[in-house]
Amino acid sequence: SLRKEKGMDWILILALSCCFLVLPITGSTSWLDSGTTSFSPEGRIHQVEYASKAISMARPVIGMVTKEGIALIGIRAISSPLEEVDEPGFGEKVHIIDSHMMVACTGVAADATALVGRCRETAAAHRQRFGEGLPPRRLALRLADTFQAFTHQGGLRPFGAAVLVA
Repeated sequence: SLRKEKGMDWILILALSCCFLVLPITGSTSWLDSGTTSFSPEGRIHQVEYASKAISMARPVIGMVTKEGIALIGIRAISSPLEEVDEPGFGEKVHIIDSHMMVACTGVAADATALVGRCRETAAAHRQRFGEGLPPRRLALRLADTFQAFTHQGGLRPFGAAVLVA
């Protein structure tokens, strides 16, 4: 989670400074594209930018709160008339996580599928341990922790998917 501790600002500044000291002065910097912990000479993390672009280019999902309840809406993309759209789960954007909770995903389909699986596992573990449903806010916080971990740990890449929790 993103909790700011007192006196920790100087550690972040020092860490960022050290990252820039190890950058090559000349030559190709294409190796910077593959890591989530490497800054480019311009101060950018390309993998994070690629994930953001994948999300911004995807079809939108919308969440609405009304007097009657909450609605999550997603637009499915069918690229060919030969695709089997009657297949269960094909191109779905809205997923039931538990009896009281659902999510809507957009972005890279494989990343969205992985995130939905994590949501279901988290909700099931909470229900088994505490005998009640996981609050949607808690699921959102757990997802935020997952996104953060995949952005900052070496060997992983940021998810190219966004999730609405309701």
